[in-house]
Amino acid sequence: MIFVSGIDDFYTPFLFMAAAFRSMDPSLEEASMASGAGVVLTLRRITLRLMLPAAFAVCLLIFIRGIEDFEIPALLGIPAGIYVLSTEIYLSVRRPPTDFNLAATVSMFYLLVALFGLYLYFKSTRVTERFAVITGKGFRPRIFHLGSWRFPAALSALFLLTIAVYLPLAVLAWTSFLPWYSPPSWEMVQALTLKHFRWLVSDDLILSAFKNTLVVGLFSGTLVTIFGAVISWIVIRTRVPGRRFLDGLAFSATAYPSMVLGLALIWFYLTVPIPFYGTLWILVIAYVTKRLPTSTRVCSAVMMQIRSELEEASQVCGASFLRTFFRIVSPLLTPGLFVSFVSTLTITFKALSLPVLLSRSGTEMVPLLIFDLFESGRYSEVAALGCVTILFVTVLTLALRSLSQRFGLSPSIG
Repeated sequence: MIFVSGIDDFYTPFLFMAAAFRSMDPSLEEASMASGAGVVLTLRRITLRLMLPAAFAVCLLIFIRGIEDFEIPALLGIPAGIYVLSTEIYLSVRRPPTDFNLAATVSMFYLLVALFGLYLYFKSTRVTERFAVITGKGFRPRIFHLGSWRFPAALSALFLLTIAVYLPLAVLAWTSFLPWYSPPSWEMVQALTLKHFRWLVSDDLILSAFKNTLVVGLFSGTLVTIFGAVISWIVIRTRVPGRRFLDGLAFSATAYPSMVLGLALIWFYLTVPIPFYGTLWILVIAYVTKRLPTSTRVCSAVMMQIRSELEEASQVCGASFLRTFFRIVSPLLTPGLFVSFVSTLTITFKALSLPVLLSRSGTEMVPLLIFDLFESGRYSEVAALGCVTILFVTVLTLALRSLSQRFGLSPSIG
């Protein structure tokens, strides 16, 4: 479970840190190297210190996601008799006799851990101005040439991708063409079949699940990106009373396991006369609530590097708050906004703990179908559905990236 969780989340630090690196003015690094410091010393004394807000935010989010993870412990831990807190909560509300009080009590542990992590984050980044490196002067991120180190770096990246992505995908693709699961062998080559993929195309439930997941992902990604940017701006740029409380309130959703959040939403919308229960809207609300902490941390890490003088100059020229926000702040936040939107969109095709409680007939999502097929022992169908899902999400992500670069909404890696 530790190994799978590690390779499952290795892309998250890359995405979040890349957004901060793209927004960093290289003038300080250039000044360091002009003073005689080498690349390693500059990296240690300048670059990594400027990356402190983004790095600490990523470490904090990865840790909390690790103790809150449900999918991997459910698929690998429960069959082996290994339980963690998230699976204990799931079993306490799904297996008789149900114990909702136990689930609520365990969730308090997550809240305490998150609040302590939030305190550490605020303490380490309390002087935000010292991390600001985007000023009114023009800048362009510096590209370092690795020289003779480029081959070891490329081999290391290729090795990581092989272990984390290519080999598991190869086994998954192999299983999807088999009538039943079997380890790779030459004898099974003759048994390869396309019947599982034909079943996926012809099954109305599968097609409906893809449509539902895409709708929930697009709405959730858009809303969580907007809310995250606005909350980050209020916390970092204003002196509004209660702004820290607003940030803590937005971040506190990380402390609650997704299953507990799902139960809370069920109880709430069964109580209040709002017809969200049993619809896609309750899933949108759940994903926005759950992903809002990630969006605020990403946007805050980038905004800490933007000096307030740019917004002050805009306001001095007579621009309104909204014009300043959308014409000055938003373009500079583009790397963080893009990461927030794409990560929220893709997580809806992966996260299981919310759909497993909130989906009903007609609102099924792809992760729930994968879990149901796995529990039924239909491993070849699971593999086929997994391959199609991965291909769909990959094409969708690349299309969004290409579209954003074409219209100037996302910077090129160069």
